[in-house]
Amino acid sequence: CSPSPLIIVFNKFFDLFGGQGRNADALALYFGEDPARCPFEQVTSTLLNFVRLFRKAHEENVKEAEAEQKKAEKEAETEKIRESRKRNSQGSVS
Repeated sequence: CSPSPLIIVFNKFFDLFGGQGRNADALALYFGEDPARCPFEQVTSTLLNFVRLFRKAHEENVKEAEAEQKKAEKEAETEKIRESRKRNSQGSVS
């Protein structure tokens, strides 16, 4: 499974801003935080929490889409069987 676009962006930002103090401030500013009031650890912790929640929501969405796909396939198969039975019963009546 390839990483989501959000993870790729997060990794790029972390590469750019993660190791240096002034870049850490730039990252905080980028996300709308005041570096004087919001320590870098809090910014990264919030961002990490967001990424975790995003992944969880993505996994749930994938599972839901798969369940809907299976349901649609089952309904299509049921309809196909009904049509086949209908044709067979009409053919035997003639």
